Formats: sequence, C-alpha cells, structure tokens
Amino acid sequence: MKLAIIYFLYVVLFSGIRTQENIHTSARISETTPEATSKQDHSHIRKLEEIVERLQETLNNQWEIIKSQREKEKEQSEKYEKLIKLYNIHNERLKQHEEVLKSQSLTIAILKSQHAHRYTVDMQTHPNRTLNLNSTVDIKDSSSDQMAANQDRKKPLPADINQGHAKAIRTVPSTIAFTAIKHTAQTDIGINQNILFDQVLLNDGGGFHVQHGIFIAPVSDYYLFSTSILKMPIPNTSHFGLMHNGNVITFAHSYENMWDQGSTTVVLKVEAGDEIWISNRDIAGRAVQGFAYSSFTGVLLRQI
Repeated sequence: MKLAIIYFLYVVLFSGIRTQENIHTSARISETTPEATSKQDHSHIRKLEEIVERLQETLNNQWEIIKSQREKEKEQSEKYEKLIKLYNIHNERLKQHEEVLKSQSLTIAILKSQHAHRYTVDMQTHPNRTLNLNSTVDIKDSSSDQMAANQDRKKPLPADINQGHAKAIRTVPSTIAFTAIKHTAQTDIGINQNILFDQVLLNDGGGFHVQHGIFIAPVSDYYLFSTSILKMPIPNTSHFGLMHNGNVITFAHSYENMWDQGSTTVVLKVEAGDEIWISNRDIAGRAVQGFAYSSFTGVLLRQI
C-alpha cells in the first residue's frame, strides 16, 4: 500500500515538473512576461500540495482502519482461546464422571454377585430351613418328635436352643435398617452422579454400601426410605432423585441462590438385590452441604 502511494506521488510530481517545463517553453515561445509565468508556477504547486494533502489524509484513514481490524482480530482470538479452554475443562469433567460411573457400575456388579453367591450357598447348606422377622422357624423334618413340637410350623425358637444350631438356620438378618449422614460437603456434582453419605450411624443387615451411597436389599419386602439434603446457595434449582434400580421414584427439591433443605419419604416394595440411592438429576455442578445437614435412611417394615 505504501509503495503504491509513493509511486503515485512520484508520477504526479514528475508530471508536474514536465508540465512546468512545457509552460516555460511555451512562455518563451510566446514571449510571455515573467509575472505570468510565476503565477502559473504557483498555481501548479498549490494543486500538487492539495493532492499530497488528500493522499496523506487517505493514508491516515486506511491506517486507522487497519488498526481497528487488528484489534478486532485480537479480541476474537482471545475469545476463541477462552472457548477452547472451557471446552477442554468440560471434557475433563465428563471423563471424570464417566470414570466414576464405570467404577460404581463395577462395584454394584461385584456386590450383586456376592449377594447372589451368599444366597446360593445358604440355600444349598440349609435348603429346608427359613427364618422370618419374628425369629420363628419353619423346619421340615421327618422326625415325628420335631413335627409334634412344631405343629404350627412357626413357634418361637426355644430360649435354650443350641447356639450353633441357631446360627445355622439364620439365613437372613432379623433386622434391616440403616442411617447415613453427610459429614463432608460434596461439590461439582455431575448429572446422574450419586450423593455420598460418608458417615454411617446404623447399618443393621449390612445393606448400605457407604463407598457409593447405595442400599442393596438383602431380602424382598416392604421398606421405608427417607432423605433430607441441604443444598448450598448456588444458581439454579436442584432436584435430587430417590432412585430404585435406575428409576426416579420421587424428588427432593431445593431453590436456587439460597441455603435450602429438600426432603422426601416413600414406602416401596423391594425385591432382594434391588438398589436404592440418591442421585443428582437435572443440572451439573450441584453442591450438597455436609456437617450432618444431609442424611439418607431406610428400614425394613415387614417380611412378605
């Protein structure tokens, strides 16, 4: 751009000089007066100065436009870099959540296998012996003495029963109940990520698994489940679902930008091996307060 302008100025000036020489030649030929020649020279010089001024103004305007374009390109480049960083952070979080879900799925599969194996072993060891929640016994024995002593098949166990025999016939726990609270706050919770309750106050029957916040039912029965969750004051409302085998049963709702306690309680018919847990459902980046402000409870109501 600058070279073109310089070349243009050179052509204009050279043309002006040639014009002046022609004027002088014509003046000498026509024998004009020196005063007339001087006026013509000044007129041409003034025109050249005006042309140079206009060219300089155009050059300045073009330079301002170039500077403005460069500034816009710099702003766009900075915005693009920020978007790339946000995209990379989002991908890293997704990978972390995927790893957590894979780990949870593997652990759940292992726990299911362990429960199924335990049940199979118990049934193979004592195929004709069962125990209900009231610690009654149903013994199928060919002995006439035993049948006479247990005509209704559900009499309470004698107080002086042999301890080893009592252990042998107890194939399921007589009491199933758990309560776990959240001692440590949990932040940046992803969608479908489990809410963890890291301090167990009660776990009779061993059905609650603190590592993943999941309760696995030891027996088929009616259960009562309840949860109460204190959400930290972050944007957007929060919906924490009480999950049964991956299906949302009910929600604990909390409002946005405030400390808000959401809770829900249900009674469910649950089969042995079914899973119950609390999960963040709608929006990623949720945060739940600890310090015993959040809890998860379940209890067996009666045997089917």
